[in-house]
Amino acid sequence: MITIGKIQYKENEETARIETNVKTDGQKDFILFFEVEKKWGQYLVTDRADAFLVGILNQAMLRGHDIRCENPVSAELKIMLERQLICTLAKHDPKLHATKIYAELTEKPLENVGAVGTGLSMGLDSFTTIAENYNIKSSKARLTHLLTFTNLVGGFYNKSNWDYCADRLFTREKHVAEELKLPLVAVNTNLPKYMHPRVDYYVTYMLIMAVMSLGKLFQAYYISSNGEDFSYFDIKDSGLHDCEVYDLLTIHCCTLQGGVRFLSGGGEKDRLDKLRV
Repeated sequence: MITIGKIQYKENEETARIETNVKTDGQKDFILFFEVEKKWGQYLVTDRADAFLVGILNQAMLRGHDIRCENPVSAELKIMLERQLICTLAKHDPKLHATKIYAELTEKPLENVGAVGTGLSMGLDSFTTIAENYNIKSSKARLTHLLTFTNLVGGFYNKSNWDYCADRLFTREKHVAEELKLPLVAVNTNLPKYMHPRVDYYVTYMLIMAVMSLGKLFQAYYISSNGEDFSYFDIKDSGLHDCEVYDLLTIHCCTLQGGVRFLSGGGEKDRLDKLRV
């Protein structure tokens, strides 16, 4: 059993965070946090465990655990995760546990200020999503914010130059956001220290965790596809391969009527199509 403890809000002069004590049978307790600049703290969600639940779900299934939440969980999210995402993945991968979720339920809508976001990683996938939705006519779909993880770098780097690479990348991201005149929401989490070391196994879960944590800000969020089009959708033996190949299912199950609407960015395009964009 994994228990997600009560969510705590903390802040200092520079940052604001939400954190929870994650108790896992047979392991030491782990303080899992999600952190932003203090000006974004007002948008952090503390009344429900949705974000942290999605964040650790992949590992719970891999390690054979059910999940108990001490904060309520959105009723629709629990239904969609258990009846569609979890059971489907477990059915097609014998290594995965059909995780059960134990929590009080809430049907209270989560009010937000109507922001529409996407990630900025300086890669082809994110730039395609930005290019396609930067000046789109619909105000419900037009980008208003960009999001980046300050502690993650694409590719593989030695520990000796990880901080250097992350800092240089963040500097470039800030320049792009300034040129586009879109606010850049810089986020930080220690989720990778709890998860399997290969980030591509859980990257979509981590993105959804980040956006749900800022659920009072976003009404919609584009998750950029991984470079291939929808024909690469695959749920076979999903526990130990790139989770982005079944993004359509994950996005569908995490989009709630009273929460953030998740959208696929560029999922209909392959890499050559994106280069043309």
